[in-house]
Amino acid sequence: MIINDSTLIIGHGILNGPYCDAIKQMFDTAPMTKLKSVNDEHGGHVVPEDDNDNDRVKYTDIQGVTHYTVGGTNPDFGKIIQFVDDLVPWGEDFQTISYMQIMKYPTESCMNFHKDEADSGDTATAIFNLNDDFTGGLLNVDGHIIKPFRGNMVAFNNSTLRWHGVEPILTGERYVLSIWFAPMQEDPTEQEVSNDTHPTNKITIKGLT
Repeated sequence: MIINDSTLIIGHGILNGPYCDAIKQMFDTAPMTKLKSVNDEHGGHVVPEDDNDNDRVKYTDIQGVTHYTVGGTNPDFGKIIQFVDDLVPWGEDFQTISYMQIMKYPTESCMNFHKDEADSGDTATAIFNLNDDFTGGLLNVDGHIIKPFRGNMVAFNNSTLRWHGVEPILTGERYVLSIWFAPMQEDPTEQEVSNDTHPTNKITIKGLT
C-alpha cells in the first residue's frame, strides 16, 4: 500500500448549518448501548451485548467523551453520506470509509495526543465541526493548531503516523463528525456502493445486504 505525501486540508464552513444540526440530532436521539466489554487501550473498542447494535453503538469513554458509531447498516449512515459526499477530498487516501462516529466532548474533556491505532490500515481522517458555541477544544495536527468553526472540515492523511489531539473543552460542549478512510477493498464478499461521478462514493460496506 502506498500512501500519498502528508496532506492537511481545511474547508472553512463547507458543511452548512442545517446539516450540522441534523447530524447533532442523530447523536442526541440515538440511545445509549448496553455493552459486553470496553477496551480503552486502543481508542475505545467496544462490544455490544446485542450483535445487531454493532453499527449503532453509543457509549461514553473514560475521558467523558460520548461516541456514536454509525456503520453501514445504520440508517443514519446513508443520510450522512448525502451531506458530506461532495465535501470529502478526492484522492486514493480518501476513497473508502472504514469507520464513522459522531462525538460529543463535554466541558473539561479532551483527546490526548495520539496516532490512530484502531486500524493500522487507515489512510486518512476527516473531521467536521458541528458547532462552535464552546471555548477551548482546539484541534492540533502535527503542531498545526486549528480553531473550530461550525461547518469546518479538517482532513489529513497518514493518520496512523501523525500526532493529533484535542485541547480541553473550557466551556460548553464540542460536537464533531469523524470519518476514517482505508484502502479500497476487492473482497467479493463485500458490497460496494458507488456512482460514476465522485471517487469517495466508492464506499465498501462489510456485511451490507
